Amino acid sequence: MFLGYIIFFYYLRTTLAVNQLSDGSPSLYLPTTDNIELLNSQNIKSLVYGSKKAWFVEFYSHWCGACQRFAAHWKDLAKKTKPWHSKVINIAAINCADPKNDKICMEFNIEYYPTLRMFPPNADFQNPEHDSKLVNNRDDLESRIVEFLDQINPVPSEWPIFKDYTSKRLDTLFLENKNAKHGFLVFEDKSSIMGKQLILDFSDRTDLVIRRTTIESNSYLMEKFKIDQRKLPVIYLVFNSKGSVKKHWEFKENLVEKQIDAGLDKRMKYKILIEEFKKNKNQNEELALEEESIKNDENSLDKNIYSQYKVYMQDLESGLNMIMRFEVARTKLIAGEKIDALKKWIKTLLKFIY
Repeated sequence: MFLGYIIFFYYLRTTLAVNQLSDGSPSLYLPTTDNIELLNSQNIKSLVYGSKKAWFVEFYSHWCGACQRFAAHWKDLAKKTKPWHSKVINIAAINCADPKNDKICMEFNIEYYPTLRMFPPNADFQNPEHDSKLVNNRDDLESRIVEFLDQINPVPSEWPIFKDYTSKRLDTLFLENKNAKHGFLVFEDKSSIMGKQLILDFSDRTDLVIRRTTIESNSYLMEKFKIDQRKLPVIYLVFNSKGSVKKHWEFKENLVEKQIDAGLDKRMKYKILIEEFKKNKNQNEELALEEESIKNDENSLDKNIYSQYKVYMQDLESGLNMIMRFEVARTKLIAGEKIDALKKWIKTLLKFIY
């Protein structure tokens, strides 16, 4: 009798945890509320393979207790990374306990639940492991995502720039988005991923630019702004005015009127600060101007370092990056006279630049 109660309550618990989709399929997730793409044997190949975005997929079984416990973590990950989904990476799930998904789960050789796999952009089903990477470490999944995205090469042109900002000039911050009014340059330790998280958090925004840098990749700006490495991370706010830097200074809480919860981690604190700054930008710019007058522009760059009549290597590199990543990459077909011209141009670059 006692065993019967145990079985009954176990059945009740597992049943209550399962949703039923419109087609009658059992699922631990709802696409409309959980920000999770639901995959099945009919759509997984058309959605994941050849996509311009990366995919992070959970292979699960709806009756599995471990999967039901893990579902809350997967939902939380999808919620925290929601802005990442529009251009960079989707969070998805497929129920291997649904009979119609048997074949595809067998093809992926799913042996335990939940199984997590990452797929790069433009994945090819014919590649080893079906072009996916098994993720065994379920701790700090955001870090796992950032590490995976860091290894993607070539990077899709739609993606934000993860590469460290190495320029000595601040105006090149807006090279690939000249219409952005504000830039946020994150100075952090080499091992930190906060800057890349913020880049992804705002990857769906066109009104601002976020880049990250370190002492190893840009010691010049670190020294120029007198940034204490012991106080990292530090963010600098940069104002863009038609392609030239109007002003810049350290981005702090006093530039935003909203009180920030002291218990938040630095990434979430800065995310809220940036959102609030952009939401009330006119009022917050006035606060920023007051801050600038107090500091008397102590951290401004030496205007005599660069001459407007000279062309610097950084300018050339930035221009070439723009041409190769966007102009050339967006050409559907390069053949005939076009490919000949491109070859001659590259030979000329090699001759005079390198």
